[in-house]
Amino acid sequence: MDRRRRTLLILAVLLLLVAAACGCHFWRAMHTREQEQQVFETLEEDFALPEPTIPPADENNEAAQQEVTQHDNAALASNNNDYIGWLTIPGTVINYPVMYSPSQPERYLHLDFYGRYSYSGTPFLDARCDPHDGNLIIFGHNMINGSMFGSLKSYRNESYLKSHKTVYLELSDGIHVFEIFSAVTLEKDDPWYSFLHASDTEEEASWIADLESKHGVHTSAVPSGAERLLTLSTCTGNRKSERMIVVAKEI
Repeated sequence: MDRRRRTLLILAVLLLLVAAACGCHFWRAMHTREQEQQVFETLEEDFALPEPTIPPADENNEAAQQEVTQHDNAALASNNNDYIGWLTIPGTVINYPVMYSPSQPERYLHLDFYGRYSYSGTPFLDARCDPHDGNLIIFGHNMINGSMFGSLKSYRNESYLKSHKTVYLELSDGIHVFEIFSAVTLEKDDPWYSFLHASDTEEEASWIADLESKHGVHTSAVPSGAERLLTLSTCTGNRKSERMIVVAKEI
């Protein structure tokens, strides 16, 4: 075998080894994400209330008619006092506890509900927010397997938004229902992230008008008054500074 063919053979073997190593790494990562997702599924099973289930918010919305489980919030909070509620969007994988740790704003970026390391993390409320008022900004990872807030990218499609527009947020004071009206792409330092509370309807209308001017999908179901808002935020995976938000109003 001449030197050129031997060199090509060595290169081919090296490429195969690199490909195999990458494949193993990818498989391990996906397997780990599946295990992390299983923790949440088990958590829901352990703390689900048998009755009642949350009633459909929109009888004309097929996704919203799917059975939504109510959770034992008191028991969840007794297991972790950073727990403040449960977030569910029927017809999607978003069905997770929400954490709130004002003294450690990003504590759950890579921790699961029980405080163990988890690359997927757990959705958490912005530390500056009041859990019972204003614009509730909840962060979650955009996971490659579609878990956590990975499905938010589907809201770039208007028909998907309209068929998955209902959001349930269980808090200590009861079940709150929200309707999604906008899905936009913006920068991580966008002023929207500083909008935590509107002093009156005029101020909220100004913020909403600015939101509607951004690139994305918008419906006609914009807030008409000083409704409480819910903002779900995740990275897009395109640029480090780019984020996607899905915004809903309480109904």
